[in-house]
Amino acid sequence: MDAAFDFGTLAELTEGYSGSDIKELCREVAMSAAMESFQPGSSRAANGTDGGGAPVRIRPLTLQDFVVAQASKTRKAYETNLRNNRARAR
Repeated sequence: MDAAFDFGTLAELTEGYSGSDIKELCREVAMSAAMESFQPGSSRAANGTDGGGAPVRIRPLTLQDFVVAQASKTRKAYETNLRNNRARAR
């Protein structure tokens, strides 16, 4: 986590979430940050090193990571509900 990470704001963003919801959000944020380290074209090799033999360092998580993931989760839920409603209407 970033040293300036604001846990109070994160608590406000996730008000009403179940423990399972929070766990999934944290998992999504962590995986997203880790996957950035292995993007094609990155200087980091797929073998877990930076190309020079040093281990890959995943950047600290930020509050913005959680905001983006939360928006993505909301969008996915909306799209799923929309598909389900369209299927019922047929």
